[in-house]
Amino acid sequence: MELMKPEICIAAALLFMGVAQIAPPCFAEVKELPAPCSGGDDWLQLDSAEWLRGNLRRMRNRTVEFNSEDLNSQTFDWDDDVATLCMAGIARFVRTNHEMIQGIGHVGQETVSILAATGQVEFPRSDLVAILPGRSSELDRWSFKLSLGGDFNTGNTNQSSLNASVVIDREDSWTRTQLAYYGSYGAADGVVNVNRYRVETGIDYFITRRFYAQPFDAALQYDEFQNIEARVSPTAGFGYRVVEKSWLEWDFEVAMGYQYLQNISVVAGQQLYRSDFIGRLSTYFKWTIVNDLKLTVNHTSLIVATDIGRTSGHTRSVLSYKVNDLIDIETTFVHDRVWEPVPNAAGVTPKKDDFQLIFSLAVNVW
Repeated sequence: MELMKPEICIAAALLFMGVAQIAPPCFAEVKELPAPCSGGDDWLQLDSAEWLRGNLRRMRNRTVEFNSEDLNSQTFDWDDDVATLCMAGIARFVRTNHEMIQGIGHVGQETVSILAATGQVEFPRSDLVAILPGRSSELDRWSFKLSLGGDFNTGNTNQSSLNASVVIDREDSWTRTQLAYYGSYGAADGVVNVNRYRVETGIDYFITRRFYAQPFDAALQYDEFQNIEARVSPTAGFGYRVVEKSWLEWDFEVAMGYQYLQNISVVAGQQLYRSDFIGRLSTYFKWTIVNDLKLTVNHTSLIVATDIGRTSGHTRSVLSYKVNDLIDIETTFVHDRVWEPVPNAAGVTPKKDDFQLIFSLAVNVW
């Protein structure tokens, strides 16, 4: 048999050496990734069959907040986007009948399976209302938000204004409670030209996932330039969530109650204060425009049955941009209207409408 020529042997050796130098990058060792639903992380599978690894922040109101190391915080529609969810640690699973089951759970396309202290629990996915990670704690039910905004001018015009709001919420599987304060104060050249505040509180008791009773809801308002010393309006009624999507929520409420109105001053011969029977119509609208940009609108009409001219309306619209989990930037538009304002002792009648545009920084304390 004829032997290979020397020059062919040399070329083959050089070619082998070149391939050996190039090969490592091409055939580098691939990092082994964990299998879905394994390890110490939560896993979320989208309807596209893609998997995300990270930790579930919560699922509520058909919205999933999931935090991934590479993608950071993401929001998904529970019904349209999420196929499977695996929890690595203890979580609280809330059903439509308000039962809360604590354990390690797996949510499939049709069934929720939970390993609880009492054993294995299974129920249809359609019965699941919320998922809250971690063991039950009273602090987990509370949230606190502080917003501050203001402007200051010196020189030809000395003017300053300060706007502040504090909103405290508590939610559990049965109830939703809120206490809120909104205040504005401003002066131009040492003369006060804005001085108002509003306090709101109420409790909602969920009978079904969408229908809720309001055993108590009330607002207290003071407005120096609307000639209102105090307007107190406790009511009770019912509410219904008309739309419940991850990107859109719309609630509508109907209630009846009582209104006490005291003016700062009145012309001679007029009543300084009076009480009336009222009906309340309220609506709440929240639209997630994009992942971190949201618009919320709250409107309340207090219809005075015994004197329709004293009917009033209050609308607060907030465009909020989420900078991170702690900070939001907010633009707020407020509209207050009184159908027939009461003249003060000097005979000056306030305007029917007050408009306010507020730019503020909000801090989510917890």
